Amino acid sequence: QTPNTKHPTPNTKHQTPNPKPKNSKRGCYELEKRVVLQPLLAEGDIKVCLTWRDRPLDLDLIAVTPHTKICHARQREPGVAPHTGGTVSLDRDIRGGLGPETLSIRTLEHNNRMNLAQRGDKYQIHVLVHASSRDADLAGCGARIKVTSWEHVLFDEEAPEVGVGDFWSAFSLDLVSMSVRRIGRIVPSEPTFEVIPRGSSSGTAISSSGPELGAIGDLVKEPVPPAGSFRNARRGTPT
Repeated sequence: QTPNTKHPTPNTKHQTPNPKPKNSKRGCYELEKRVVLQPLLAEGDIKVCLTWRDRPLDLDLIAVTPHTKICHARQREPGVAPHTGGTVSLDRDIRGGLGPETLSIRTLEHNNRMNLAQRGDKYQIHVLVHASSRDADLAGCGARIKVTSWEHVLFDEEAPEVGVGDFWSAFSLDLVSMSVRRIGRIVPSEPTFEVIPRGSSSGTAISSSGPELGAIGDLVKEPVPPAGSFRNARRGTPT
């Protein structure tokens, strides 16, 4: 008897199809999911985290406090020190897309906070995002800001889908009431706030985008170091 050498047809009824990547808003497959890990925060600490897609290449966090403006850029003339400013400090500058960029905010001391509250005053930190590379629209770019305190999430929102301009006026955080006021607008020019510099003898307010602190468009950033140096060429910061 001749053996039956015909192979049986496989039963594909219960076979699991190959999983397909999740379809993203941009109409193409999202091949990977990025997760940004944040450390546990000590009591009184607040972290502002900005992430985005691969375009625009360079988004910058900017914070305006009651006394100064904190940004990655340096003035052409001396006058404002980058990266520090009272209760706010700015982490490294990401220039190759994705992020994250972070701001660290330290809340007010208890007595200072109570004194301001009794007088009905505020201590506001205004947070902006600037698309400094200008290689893609800021509106609808998928940029997201998440603000986390040592207790809970204070703010978590994407950049608006519509709007024309290179600045995202995101929110204001009052360190007296610990409340967030959402702004959520894309605007063509740098938003301006009143600032009273520390040590000012007159106590006169100046504009956060005026000549004393410099408009963002007039500030310059350090050049990205060449590849092969001891600095991260994509991020332009020490590793």
